[in-house]
Amino acid sequence: MIWGDNPCLYLAKAKGLKKVDFSAKVWPETSPKAAYARWTVMRGKADKTDRPQGVLISDAQCMAEVLDEDLAYLLLRAKDRVRQKMEREKETVIEAESSEGPEMDAKTKAAVRKAIKQR
Repeated sequence: MIWGDNPCLYLAKAKGLKKVDFSAKVWPETSPKAAYARWTVMRGKADKTDRPQGVLISDAQCMAEVLDEDLAYLLLRAKDRVRQKMEREKETVIEAESSEGPEMDAKTKAAVRKAIKQR
């Protein structure tokens, strides 16, 4: 996908909306620049946890309305993408553990498993 794994951005792109235009429609009460900044922060990851920021249900509902989509549908797509990402990470760990290359030490394996569980 052009804009990453975010289903809202993917659908916005499919409907011909640019990122700035999409964010301006989601938060029409603010300037387009402020709306885009808000969207950028929301898509970013927290510094300490490296996890995505949370999204308020009210903001998610506004996004769904702008896209003419059902909020439940967008949540389902996002959930499926998270599952797929976790499966890919799990497969990567299994491949790394079973490869004929240099073995991971116990500390590295534990760190990888911990990172996967946190996501």
